[in-house]
This record gives sequence, structure tokens and C-alpha cells, in this order.
Amino acid sequence: MEEYFNSLVDYPIYVWVVLGLFLIAFMVQLYFYLHYFNGIVRWRKRMERNDVRLSSAKPPVSVIICARNESENLARFLPVVLGQLYPKFEVIVVNDGSTDESTDLLKNLMEKHKNLYQTFLPMGAKYVSRKKMCLTVGIKAAHYDHLLFLDADCEPASKQWLAHTMRGYASGKAVMLGYCGHKQNEGLLDKMIAYDTMFQSMRSLGFAMCGKAYRGNSGNLSYLKSLFEAKKGFSSHLMLEDGDDDLVVRDLSTPDNTCVCVDADAVTWSHRDMSMKSFLYQRERQMSTYAEYKFGTKFRISMEIISRYAYYLLAALCVGVFALMGDWIAVGVSAFIALMRYVMQLVIFRKTSKALDERTFAFSIPLFDIVLPLFTLYARLALKYGPKKVTVWQEV
Repeated sequence: MEEYFNSLVDYPIYVWVVLGLFLIAFMVQLYFYLHYFNGIVRWRKRMERNDVRLSSAKPPVSVIICARNESENLARFLPVVLGQLYPKFEVIVVNDGSTDESTDLLKNLMEKHKNLYQTFLPMGAKYVSRKKMCLTVGIKAAHYDHLLFLDADCEPASKQWLAHTMRGYASGKAVMLGYCGHKQNEGLLDKMIAYDTMFQSMRSLGFAMCGKAYRGNSGNLSYLKSLFEAKKGFSSHLMLEDGDDDLVVRDLSTPDNTCVCVDADAVTWSHRDMSMKSFLYQRERQMSTYAEYKFGTKFRISMEIISRYAYYLLAALCVGVFALMGDWIAVGVSAFIALMRYVMQLVIFRKTSKALDERTFAFSIPLFDIVLPLFTLYARLALKYGPKKVTVWQEV
């Protein structure tokens, strides 16, 4: 063994450079997973130790839902929202010029539920972002300071959704970020979308737990009406079509006023049917506001993706170079380090899935880990060089 270590000194400099970069990429990935992406697991452990500051108060809440031709989803999920076990809340549905049975459905439900209200945004109204205008209309109609936003195709995981979410509004908190998962069907595409949804939430919620919130999910987002009005709403990005769930968090959030709620009973589930075309379109919309993110946010996101691809590339180079040199000990060590990262991913994903009552991922992790950033790259190139799309606010 001593002879082997002595022989390492004679290796070419490029071998040491490749090995050094590989180890750096590994350490960067280790940092992101343990410091940020493991945030939900840490939060869960703190909950078990009663180490999370929770509020015992149950303030009145205005739940706001924007809907356009969503009669089937409203019929399916609105009763779950109205059936929440919470002392005082209202549900405001902003009807965005629906031409289906939404209006009649809401009228019938309003006769049974006195805390359900319907307001309208005329179809002929011209705005850059109808979604933001719908939200603004709903916020203006809200009677209470605590606002909770839900997409029409989303279903609360339990009747305690409201109660568990509002517990996070301890003293000084004004923004609440929740988890909205993708309730997928069978098939590789749906599994990939579910993985992507979970990973993006692990990243955004993990950043938020470290005082670096940069986005929420429109299917489970809450903030105070007074704060929204004090910051002049969506005014800083009103000329952008999107930004209602990320740029608004950028404007409202501070390290001290923002908290997360990832209790399994506070989760919501999106039942959106998505094709590859609609997934790519959704990715383009997500990337349309990326340029408006703070420099630190863009740096961290970019650094994670760059180090991820560098890690895969350098791992392959290390194994290949050492194999050509006949150094099978170094091949084994390089393969072991590569395996360590996968095991770390697997453990964190499994623990996060358990905390959220999500599905688990195993052998698909490396595939999605490599493929999904390519969709992000496609979206950025399509936005920059592709034709301008005429869109409406709801997902397709």
C-alpha cells in the first residue's frame, strides 16, 4: 500500500486537476443538499421536538381562488375547502369570465354556505396579467387581513389545512409558504412532474428557511393583506404576465417575516392533467420572471445546477481516466464518492416524501436529476429566441 501511495506522486497534473474539481463539485452538492434541500426534514424534526414557534391564535382568514372555466374542479374541490374545521373564514372565488357552469355552480353553493362569495373579472377587460388582476380583485374583496391562496384545481390534504397553516403565523410573521404537490397519474411524464414539483419546493422552502425566500406556490401561499397593500401589491412587476407567486414573495418577504408550513395536514394537491406541451409551457412561464430575481438567488440556483452537471461529468472522467491508467483502487474510490451523493439524495428525498405524505423516488432520481435542467435550458432559450406567445393566466 505504501508503494501505491508513492506512485500517486507520479500522476500527471491533469489527473489531479480533474480529481480536485470532482471533489469540489461533490462538496458543493453536499452543501446544497444538507443546508437547503434537507430543510423540510429538519423542520419536521423540530416539530417533533416542539422546537417550532407556533401560534395558538386562530385569526379569521380569507381564502382566495381564481377560476376560469373550472366548474369541474370547483365542484370537486370547493366543498373540501368549505368543509375546513376552522372557526371563522371566508372563501372568495374570482370568476374570470367563465363560459361554463361555474357561475351557476357557485350560486348554488353560496345558498348553502354563507361564507362563500363570488366576484368577477369581465372577460373583455384588457390587462397584461389577468391572473394578477383576478388576485387584486379577490384581495380587495377580502374582509380579513390573513389571505390564503389556492388554485382551483388544488385540494387540501385534510380538513385541518386552514388550522395547521395559520399556526405558523407566530409573532412578526407576515408571509407563509406552503407545499403544493402534484397528484399524478401513472406514467413517466407524471412521475417526472411530481419529482420536479417536489424538488423545486425542497429548494424554495429550504432557501426560505435560511432567510432567502424567493418564491411560493400559488396553490398554497399566504400573506397579510396589510403588507400586500403597504408594498403596493403587484405594482413593481405589473407589466409582466407572471410573478404572482415568486416576485410577490420577493417584494413582501424578509428573513424575519417569512415562515414555512410543511405539516402533512397543511399540504395541498394539484390535480392538473399535463401533457409534455403544457409542461414545457409551464416551464417557460416559470422562467419568464427569472431575470427579476435577486442576484443572490440566481447565483445559488445557477451554482447548484452547474455543480450538479460538473459532478456527473467529472465523476465519469475520474472513473474513465483511472480505468485507462489501470488504477482500480482510484476507480473504486471515485465510484464510491459518486454513490455517496446518490445515497444522500435518496435518503433526503425519502424522508421528505414521508414528511409530506408524498410518493417516493428511487431509481428515477439520477434520470430526472440530469434531464430536468435541460427543460429549464429549453425554456430560457425559447423565451429569448422563440416567438412571443399570446397566453391567458391559467395553466394549460
